[in-house]
Amino acid sequence: MHRTVSPKSVFRGSRAPAGGRRQPPHRNGGPATIRRQDDDPLHETKRAILDAAERLFAESGFRAASLRHLTATAGVNLGAVNYHFASKEALILAVLRRRIRPLNEARLAALSEVETRAESRAVPVEKILEALFRPVLEFAQNKESGRYFVRLVAQCLAEPGVY
Repeated sequence: MHRTVSPKSVFRGSRAPAGGRRQPPHRNGGPATIRRQDDDPLHETKRAILDAAERLFAESGFRAASLRHLTATAGVNLGAVNYHFASKEALILAVLRRRIRPLNEARLAALSEVETRAESRAVPVEKILEALFRPVLEFAQNKESGRYFVRLVAQCLAEPGVY
């Protein structure tokens, strides 16, 4: 699905080229179209890098997983990794953030539900712990998204670093 945007929004926050004048988004000067992120090849490249990094980091550890092996596994070149993440440390953080952010959102939603049900009464500790751990356990059992999650968390504990 494409949506039309004005040239003004396309250039917002961008720098002018060397000549100092910005060019229209299309040669014919017409409106630019933006693809949905799911259809974007750059998004697919970034997802391939994150998927490969997650698997390699979980299997080998952060230090042992080389960028060369990662690029071969993802089917991309080193420039793509540098473009999207700038460094291996930033890639590690992106891999962790991709999985932990939705988990924390699920935890907060579960905790909010527990508090709502309790009304003005004290929330039992068991319910708080369930809200904390259930999303993680459910995620870890998911074959698609949780496949390497537990091992990745173990690598975080085994290899202290920027995360």
